[in-house]
Amino acid sequence: MACITRWLYLNFKYQICPLPTDPASLEKVAKNLNIPLAFTYTWHGLDVTLAQQRIRENLNSFRWIAPLVITVVCFALIVTALWVKF
Repeated sequence: MACITRWLYLNFKYQICPLPTDPASLEKVAKNLNIPLAFTYTWHGLDVTLAQQRIRENLNSFRWIAPLVITVVCFALIVTALWVKF
């Protein structure tokens, strides 16, 4: 559940705000989204534009799943609340 919540948060955050340009921040975002960045390194370090492109592709590929995930999470919370109440 924590992974889904983190993914939803990052997905909504980076749909509104631009991705960071700092290599350390990009690596942290990529780790949170489980995106391998091994091929994005150049001779002098992380290729920022390529890493940003990979992260955007990952976020956009799951965009169609977001409403389904939100619906399932809300349904689970409602069922849990009703279960605890009774």
